[in-house]
Amino acid sequence: MENQTPNKYLTLRSEMDIVSRKPPVGPFDTLPEYWSDGHKGLTIAQNIFSLVIPEGEMFFVRSVMRVKHKIKDPQLLEDITNFAKQEAYHAKAHQQFNNALRQYGYNVDAYAQGTKGLFHFIEKFLPAKFGLGVTAFLEHLTAMGAESAHRYPQLQENWPKEAREIWDWHAIEEMEHKSVAFDVLSEIGGGYFTRLFSAIGFMTIVTLAALFWIMPVAFYKNRFTKEARPGRTPSSVTFKDISRRHPGVFREMNQFMWQYLKDYFKPGFHPWQKDHSAYIKNWRAQNPQWSNS
Repeated sequence: MENQTPNKYLTLRSEMDIVSRKPPVGPFDTLPEYWSDGHKGLTIAQNIFSLVIPEGEMFFVRSVMRVKHKIKDPQLLEDITNFAKQEAYHAKAHQQFNNALRQYGYNVDAYAQGTKGLFHFIEKFLPAKFGLGVTAFLEHLTAMGAESAHRYPQLQENWPKEAREIWDWHAIEEMEHKSVAFDVLSEIGGGYFTRLFSAIGFMTIVTLAALFWIMPVAFYKNRFTKEARPGRTPSSVTFKDISRRHPGVFREMNQFMWQYLKDYFKPGFHPWQKDHSAYIKNWRAQNPQWSNS
């Protein structure tokens, strides 16, 4: 499967359908401050990722819906509908998760406004095909993170149950719908150059935003994090502690993710050249309680 010829409309779809589920996640009221294996840095990184997810997911949906009228293939139209439903549930679930972070000083609303502003700039000033290309690229990155979560489950051994549930569910659905934006882009005539230009263009925009907007605001105007809470914060384990428990895993994972990223920039690439069906089937078998919407 790894080296299969890319197909615009996937033969795997009959087994790996895109399932819209109402997630039974939360509540997150008792989420520990350093929930990611007790490590402060890893927790902050994943919290920030969660904070940008709601606005990001809705941008993905809008970027696909802007060109939906150009799509004729009935399977892809059905995929678009289920993709939109999944992303909407992701946005809602992570908003609940993010609201629990307020107790630890995260300025949730500022992150949402910043993310919304970035994607609003792309939608207002750049072509729809560019926005769709950005979505296809970011969906590749989320599929990369999703496989990492299920490829290295030992890194979640010490996570609280509510955190494991939301991230594992989200990861599986990212793998289920990972090719939708890519296939829509291909269907409307977005070839290799569009894919390359939009990915590189987005990384450039984000870099410039970080240097001249996000970082100054975060560090000098204190907008993205509120002042530290009074009182003592819990101690954090060190990265050496985690690495000692999982020898060699981080190095292997970094190599895997670097290769995964590079694959996107190869001519002839398609998301389902990487077969995630085993992860999806295994999770479905272990989580029959997750009902369809």
